[in-house]
Amino acid sequence: MASLYVGEDDRALSDALVVLFRSEGHDASAFPEGASLLRAHAKHPCDLIVLDIMMPVLDGLQTLKAVRQFSSVPIILLTARDSANDQCAGLDLGADDYMTKPFSTAVLLAKVRALLRRSTISWEPLAPNPPVERSFGNVAYAASRREATVGGARVALTPTELRLLAFYLERPGDAVSRKELALAVWNTADAIEARSVDEANRRLRNKLLAAGADCFNETVWGYGYRFVRREGIS
Repeated sequence: MASLYVGEDDRALSDALVVLFRSEGHDASAFPEGASLLRAHAKHPCDLIVLDIMMPVLDGLQTLKAVRQFSSVPIILLTARDSANDQCAGLDLGADDYMTKPFSTAVLLAKVRALLRRSTISWEPLAPNPPVERSFGNVAYAASRREATVGGARVALTPTELRLLAFYLERPGDAVSRKELALAVWNTADAIEARSVDEANRRLRNKLLAAGADCFNETVWGYGYRFVRREGIS
């Protein structure tokens, strides 16, 4: 059983979602605005958040940004606006997935199951007997702390981004296909269709470079990615 928080100001929809999640065996609670959800998650962290963008006072994007200051909990955004800008803004701020209203409850439940499964995938090293600390250039990942650093300074990454970085640090310089990444990091090839692989790679690259990393996940056009040193750095 997982603990789920629903941020939704439409009372009928939030009640329906709580009933839906509880019918699946989860402990679900609803919040009509972002501030109360933030307080609850800071005091009693949940396992997953379903968050509407269009909420009063503190909207979903503001709430998402605030949550990401202290938590890597999986977050699904709900939006009534079928806008690529809204979707990209949410993903850039650290959302793990999104759905456009009206949506299928069956698809929502499938996304919840997938995110909960990914967040609980074993964090054991991905290769036989590798060192607990993995590094390449000035980028490092500590499996025991689930922590990424650039030049010794911690970089805030979501669980998906951490697994992606850990995978790259196992095989720096290797060209890796999108399908291989999807299977290794998401445990499914469905992430390719949802562009999750590309979005997660873009977010990871932006965060590493913004932190001063001397290496990054370079795009291999038409194939996938590889983790390489930046040009001019030996």
